[in-house]
Parts: sequence; C-alpha cells; structure tokens
Amino acid sequence: MKNRTAVYNDVVQLYKSKVISWLREYISSQGSKINGFPCAVNLNAPSERIANSNRDTFLAFCRSWQGTDLPSGHVEFQSRTVPDVGEVKVPVQVIFGDACEVASWAGHLVEFQTSLARLTAIRDRLPALVESAISCIDYLTAFEEEDFSKFLDVCDWLCQNPHSGCLIRQIPVRGVDSAWFESHRSLLLSFLGQGLGLDRNRRDLLQLGLVPPPALVKVVLLDPELRALVGGMRYFSVTIEDLARMQIAPEQVIFTESLETALSIPERNGTMLLVTPPQLISEIAELESVTNARCFYLGSISSRSFAVLNNLRVHLPRTISLLLKEEIFVQNRDLWTYDDRLLGEVELLLTPSENSLFLGMQRGAYGRSHPRIPLERIPLDLIFSALGIKEPPRQAPRPQPQVAQGVPEAPQVPSAPDPLAVAAPSMDSAPEPEIPREPDLSSLFRAPEPRHEDPLAEPDLGPAHDGGDEQKGGDAEPEPKEEEAAEERKDDGPMPEIKVRSVLDDDEDSSFISSNKQE
Repeated sequence: MKNRTAVYNDVVQLYKSKVISWLREYISSQGSKINGFPCAVNLNAPSERIANSNRDTFLAFCRSWQGTDLPSGHVEFQSRTVPDVGEVKVPVQVIFGDACEVASWAGHLVEFQTSLARLTAIRDRLPALVESAISCIDYLTAFEEEDFSKFLDVCDWLCQNPHSGCLIRQIPVRGVDSAWFESHRSLLLSFLGQGLGLDRNRRDLLQLGLVPPPALVKVVLLDPELRALVGGMRYFSVTIEDLARMQIAPEQVIFTESLETALSIPERNGTMLLVTPPQLISEIAELESVTNARCFYLGSISSRSFAVLNNLRVHLPRTISLLLKEEIFVQNRDLWTYDDRLLGEVELLLTPSENSLFLGMQRGAYGRSHPRIPLERIPLDLIFSALGIKEPPRQAPRPQPQVAQGVPEAPQVPSAPDPLAVAAPSMDSAPEPEIPREPDLSSLFRAPEPRHEDPLAEPDLGPAHDGGDEQKGGDAEPEPKEEEAAEERKDDGPMPEIKVRSVLDDDEDSSFISSNKQE
C-alpha cells in the first residue's frame, strides 16, 4: 500500500527515465502527440485476505486517497465489500493523461514546458540542430528568456557565417561581448558541434570561424638611432606583421617576459628587447630583424625559463642565456621563492652547465621545496652586469660622499665584460659542447585524457624528484615561509609545452588557442 510519498518517488523516476523520449516525440510529431498516455502508477492495493487481516491499516489507506486534491491526474477506485464495514472505495492507481501531468507531480512542470517551448523555437529556426538541442536541454532550459533569445541569435548567425573571420565584437547580436562568449563557450561548441562538424575534443572558438584580436609584442628600443626610425618611441606594442614592416635592424635582440625589467634597462646601442608571450616565439623567430641579430634570453631562474630557452633555441639555435647560471642561483639564496613548477628530467636544448643546473633543480638538489628566483627579484645591477652595462641609470644626481683627508679612495673595480659587444659565439666553437639539436621528447606527448573541469587548469608535469637529503651550494635551507610559498608568480606565465620542431600554444585561458584538451 503506497502513500503519497512513495507515489511521488515513483513519478519522479518515471519522469527522469522518459523525459528525453517525450521531448523527442513531441518535436518529431510537430507537437501533436506523445505516445504512452494515459499512463498509470499502481498503488499496490492489498488483496481481500490481507485487507481483512489488517483492517485498520487498510481502511486508513483507503481514506488517505479520498477527498483530497492531487497535483495532477486522478485516482481510480474500485468498490469492495468489507465484513462488518460494508462497501469501501479502494484506491487502485493514479492515472496521468499526458506528460505535463507527470511533470507536475514530479515538480518539473515549468522546466518541462520551458523545454518544449525552447525545442519548438530551435526547430523553427535551426531544424538541423534539434537533436543537439535535446542533448543540451538542461542547459538551454536554465537560460533566462532574454539569454536564450540571445543564444539562439548567435547560433543562427554562426551557422549562416561558418567562416566569417570576424572578431566577437563584430557579431551583430545586441548584448553579446567577449565575456558573454567566454561564459557560454562550452555550450556553444557542444550545441553547434554536429551542425558545423566541429572537433569535439577542441574547445577553441577558431572552429566557429571567429578570430582573436592580433597578438601584440611589447618592444623596448634601447638604441636612440633605432628609436629615430619609429618616431622616437622607446616602448610600444605592435603586431608581428607591423613589426616586420618596420625598418628596424638591431644588432642584439633580448627576449624577456618582464616588461618592468625591460623598461628598467638603460640605453644601449643596437639593442632591442622583446617582451614576448612564449606561444609567439615561432612567428617572431621568422622576422628578418630577429634572425639577423644576436639573440639573448633574459628570464627568471626557474624550470619554466629552461623550457622557454629550449623553445627559443628550436628556432634560434644560437640564443644565449644571460642568467641561467648556477653561481648566480646559489649566490642569491636570499632571493629564492619556493614555488617552482617542475618539468621532470626531460632532455632540453641546453649547454652542459645549463643542463647541470636544470637537472639539479628537477632532482631537488637545492632543496625539496623547489626554489626559484623570479626575474623581478634579481637585482638590476646583476642584470646590468650580465648585459655589460657599466653602471645603473640614476634618476637624479646623488651627492658624492666626502673623503677624509689623507684617506685613499677605494680602488675602482673593473666593470664586467660586455657579452653583447662581441660577436655571438658559434655553438660549434663555444667552450662548451654543442647543444644537441633534436633530443627525443616523445615521452612528453601523451594523448590527452577527457576532462570536465575548467580548461583553465595547469597541465600535470609529473611528480617532483626527491633527490635525497644532500644539496648543492651549502647546508640544507630552512623550510619555506608560508608567505613565500604562496607568493604569486608575477613574471611567469603558463608553463610552455616543449616541442622539438615548433612551439605549442601555452595560454590555456585563451578562447582561441587550439587545443585537444576537453573541459
């Protein structure tokens, strides 16, 4: 004998198991019919023998279904004679005339009616996408009416213009902007996937025929003569195509990721700094102004910097690193932060001394807390020394200290040699062995597994290598402070993915980066 709670549970299960087929039948029949109705939920009325043996329970069951309002449907009764009681109306089943009555009992009437209305609108405007709409119906039903209308307008336009080459800003739908597109990107790709033949493993908007704004490279010209060629500008942002059109022919090109550091470097003849996202390295390396110059890399001392240096050398094999040196790393232990992201013991395009530092960091030879030095923590005088700059710039003249009479002045310390003033050494003739050009990095290329979290998650770079209790460069360092471990990587972007012949895009937050990762 079922009470109302038991019937409610049965109706909810019925609705969940049948709602998709009901929606499909409704659309296929042009809204005229849904098969399987009327339908009934049995109340499990007891037999006469059980009713006589449990008379009080039986009579309470009969009374509970009489004279009360139901959310929908109606109860079917049968008359039965009970000894010493007389004729009793026994509830047998609850009968539902259509799918809306079942949805009402299950508490989903508004949702079901909204689903029917949304599918009808899609059938009228985008009939080829009805099946996709049914598979995404939960999300489509959750839209407010205004948002759904906007979503439908965008999908209609994209279907009519599959190769538009437009920016999101150029889509002629009122109220649609980049933020709206990003928040609805996953649903758009899933809904339009079948109709436009999209790759379901890709989550970028390039498949929809849209294009991102052109990527900008930040340029800092240290040479007054170079600045004279661009109207005297010292710092500017420019597209790669426009940079190629400029008649700039620097002698040295320094790649970095810190604009603050680039702007802090004083004038230097023949020098151009490029603040370059790692995913643009392959395009920038094709510029004549870069290929004809001596190339250097100025970055933090971290695992990520070794990956960037590797990717630079894929396209510019003679690139020289200015700071990735063990002596600089060890002598500045007070600048360490303890939040490095390890790559593991992969084979990179590094010199032996660079490779020794890289492997030591991966193996925990400098401590198990994975230290690194962000570029903005490295003192400017050390960077100037690496660049061969004799003294740092000064904003205003500083008063000279008075020297006591008879006390000799401190001897002048000779300035560091200028590595940029001489021709970049050939990798064949350098004191260190030549960098291997094509290491086997096949272990890095694993087929991506499906994911459902935000695409924006860091790639799994593997467990950190323990490396034992021994360390290089002195005694074991104390455990990192909590505030140091939590410090943001201001100068670091996403870890670039390493490749031998070309650089993969590493900005996973971008809606336009082509990727095989699923959300």
